[in-house]
Amino acid sequence: MRQIREERKLSQEDLMALAGVHRTQISEYERGRTAPEVEVLAKLSCALEVPIGALLAGIGWQEPLSAEPAERR
Repeated sequence: MRQIREERKLSQEDLMALAGVHRTQISEYERGRTAPEVEVLAKLSCALEVPIGALLAGIGWQEPLSAEPAERR
């Protein structure tokens, strides 16, 4: 996401204003500390004018999911 944002010459504050997402959230997403919810992805996608898939690839979701089932709690 950071690369896309910087290619568009936007600061985190600019993206915050365009997407309605707090700057600290944007920072967390860009650092890979948290992943955005679907609704937030949609807002960021619109603000950056890219498909959601481009944002998903940027946060490491391009890797295939494991075929092993998750442990049940």
